[in-house]
Amino acid sequence: MYLGLRGDLASSTLDEHGRTLRYLKEYFGDDQVIGKITPLRARQFISWYRQREHRGKTLSAATANKLIRECRRIFREAVDCQLLRGNPFATIPQEKVGQAAWHLISVEEFGQLLESCPSLRWRGMITLGYCCGLGLGEVLHLTWSDIDFEKGLLRIARKRSGADGPEWTPKDKDMRLLPLPATARSARPGITISRSVLTSWVKPGRLSRLSCRIEGDHE
Repeated sequence: MYLGLRGDLASSTLDEHGRTLRYLKEYFGDDQVIGKITPLRARQFISWYRQREHRGKTLSAATANKLIRECRRIFREAVDCQLLRGNPFATIPQEKVGQAAWHLISVEEFGQLLESCPSLRWRGMITLGYCCGLGLGEVLHLTWSDIDFEKGLLRIARKRSGADGPEWTPKDKDMRLLPLPATARSARPGITISRSVLTSWVKPGRLSRLSCRIEGDHE
């Protein structure tokens, strides 16, 4: 029922909520009444999850923290719908996790990436991602109308469902215009024409986020 009420969420967020609901079902069972999940039982669930292994490795603190946040959001919805008086996950603390340093891809590494590209399509995607600091989803949902080579601008905007791809919304929801460096403009012959062609090459979620800054002259 919860997923059906959250049509306002992005598909990736719904997938994460669905995964969390499966863990809750695995631990509490099909017949568990949510009103009887106490803060103690919620903590026991998180402890159970922390002891699980994923692909032969113990779950990291960051992964456990993510589950706590997901559970809070799901049960907060139940509180808002007056199915619960309080959120049993509200007071569960998250583990402190130090933030890892970003690896900034150098110009030399960028060149090596381009040399390894199997086609002009890949060169176009890698070049735009690197030069404009785009996420994978942003690259995959670009169309020709988003790129103004004459003015040197790139538009990141919401896409409606259509023949060239499914509906998509940027993570920050807002449309934004980005300067298109000369390096990216020169990649024009390698840019794929439509979203449908791009998504047939790489499925969203299979690659890590490509978000880097370019070192040197942007012109």
